[in-house]
Formats: sequence, C-alpha cells, structure tokens
Amino acid sequence: MGVFLAAMLGLYQETTYKKYGKHWQEGLFYNHVLALPMFLFFRNDILAQMRALSVSRPVNLAALPVVGPLCPNISVPSLWVSLVANILSQLVCVSGVHRLTSMSSSLTLNVVLNLRKLVSLVLSVVLFKNSVNAGMVAGCLMVFVGTFAYSQTNQLLPPKQQSAVKSDSGSEVVVASAMDQPKTPALKQVNRPSTQK
Repeated sequence: MGVFLAAMLGLYQETTYKKYGKHWQEGLFYNHVLALPMFLFFRNDILAQMRALSVSRPVNLAALPVVGPLCPNISVPSLWVSLVANILSQLVCVSGVHRLTSMSSSLTLNVVLNLRKLVSLVLSVVLFKNSVNAGMVAGCLMVFVGTFAYSQTNQLLPPKQQSAVKSDSGSEVVVASAMDQPKTPALKQVNRPSTQK
C-alpha cells in the first residue's frame, strides 16, 4: 500500500511541476509542513520516546569527528546524537528525491527509489546478518530485473523515439536528428535588372 501511495504522490508531483513549474524546494517544504499536525495524534508516544532517549548513555561531543572542535566538553545522551544524525541524513535523502522528481518522470523516480531500497536491503543482510527468506530473494530479483529492463528501453526504440525518452524530464521537447528534418530545395538567386542610372 505504501509503494502504491508513493507512486501516486510521484504522479501528482509530476503533474504539479508541469503545470506550475519545477520548484522542488517548495514541494519539499509543503510536504513536511502540512504533515506536522498529524504528529499531534501521537504526542504521548513521542513524549515517551523523548524521555527514553534522554536516559541513554551520555557521550562527549568532543569525541565526535565533525562537531568535536565546535563543542568541547559537552555531554549529551547518545541516542539524541543518533537521532540528529538520522534527521540530517534523511534531509539529504529527501532533498535528493524531490530534486530528482523535478528532473525526471515519476516512473524513473520509482525505479531509482526501488533500487535504493534494494541496496539498503542487501546492506542490511551483509552488514547486520539479517535473515534471508524466499520472499526477499524473489523481491530482490524482481527489482533487479525490472531496473535492468527499464535501463535497456532506449536501445529497443528507434532513434527518434530514443531522443524523446532521453529527455525524460517531464518536458514535451523531442529532439529530432538531422536525418528526420525535411529537405527544402535550395533557393536560386534571381538577377534583377538594376533600377539605378
């Protein structure tokens, strides 16, 4: 259901970008701001999780590689550090997704996102030794085969259609090759008699 709703959102964004222009920062802003009131329904769970994060093992920020020189001798709960790192990484990821939405079609976006999920799944198995079942293997094979088939579509189309697929940015521009241009006859120079005396 989540994949279906994400695909529908991608189609809606593509339609919106075609109609109003490709302002991906604005879309990123409204997607997140309009969702904030939904968290009010989960405020008790959020407060409980914040209390649980606050009692985690403290870590000294001076030991961290990036913020260490900026925050010497400051200790904070370690899970808060993990939460902030997760928020920043998600900001980079979601910004990239919205930028890709403005540069490509909804289908291309969904193919890229499914491939990213496949990579995350493989890394979770390799790095964290998560279990593998038949459904996971079948899903991985379908994503791999589908991505490979999508990447080969340009080679199966005639040259004129290839140029239309390569544009794939939502614009209606089709670049025709020189062979597709109609040939116009060369204009002959006509010598007119001079009117000057």
